[in-house]
Amino acid sequence: MHCPPTLLHIDSDAYTAFLLHREAGSWPFVRHIGIASDGSEGIHIAREREPDLVILELMLADMDGFSLIEKLGCLPRKPAIIVFTSITNEYSLYRIKRLHIGGVVWKTWNGHEQLAAAIQCVVGGGIFLSLEAISSIQKFNRDPNAFWKIMSEREISLLPLFGIGLSDLDASLLTGLKPGTIHSHRQRIMAKLDLHRRDALMNWCREKGFVMRLLPRKPSCISSD
Repeated sequence: MHCPPTLLHIDSDAYTAFLLHREAGSWPFVRHIGIASDGSEGIHIAREREPDLVILELMLADMDGFSLIEKLGCLPRKPAIIVFTSITNEYSLYRIKRLHIGGVVWKTWNGHEQLAAAIQCVVGGGIFLSLEAISSIQKFNRDPNAFWKIMSEREISLLPLFGIGLSDLDASLLTGLKPGTIHSHRQRIMAKLDLHRRDALMNWCREKGFVMRLLPRKPSCISSD
């Protein structure tokens, strides 16, 4: 007898997790094997039970979902990933574009119906984007002033640090860059955005979604100058 692919759901919202677990019980194309309330628990269960598919929320209690996606991708048996989230800011769209994600579904009024379609598509080897996700990504791509079009990779990597108000010295200690280099990047970013105060840059970073729940880890792509 053929066993359906297994599914792990990682979401800090207990109500969403409960609803999905209840609905998944009636889906013959997948077998729900667990719920994790945060990223650390999700990694533990994924290592232990090796699910074929992980559905996750980007905003978790202990880490941002993109960090979790990277960790899941390092497991010996990598699961397919479907993002099921209410987070639709520009930074999330930017990260979604750059990661190998099997599906993206926004948490809308018919989100669970779209999620069922996404699961069937992804377990069949396809890629699924909900209509709302496609519309958001296309709008973001068309914007001539989108941050990823006017900033370098290094500048973008520093925006989460500027968003939480780190000084040049603190950002230097975290990244390994010299304080003067941090200052120069900050000034160039502010000039590109036509911002004239550090608090204005901090607010811009927060509006675009660069501020995560936890202090960002040292970016692996940055080397010392």
